[in-house]
Amino acid sequence: MIRKTKKVTLNTVAESIQELARMTAKGFENTATKKNATDLKADVGILQTDVSDIKLRLDNVAHKFEFKELEKRTKRLEDKAGIRHTIRH
Repeated sequence: MIRKTKKVTLNTVAESIQELARMTAKGFENTATKKNATDLKADVGILQTDVSDIKLRLDNVAHKFEFKELEKRTKRLEDKAGIRHTIRH
């Protein structure tokens, strides 16, 4: 099998870099189109809604931990006072 080797010159490297620069610029142009910008705004809106939902859930989780802690403390006090306690969920 005969292998052909391509001679790499400074000129071929420069041409490759210019082609890469053109491809990159074209990619940015496609990203900046009005349609893509509208889609991006819609996606950001969805993400903001999702983040708000996650924050609400985390706030409720924090309250559950606080509630559990208060429940334990109350139980201890009731035990020391000899009061019968019931845990409602």
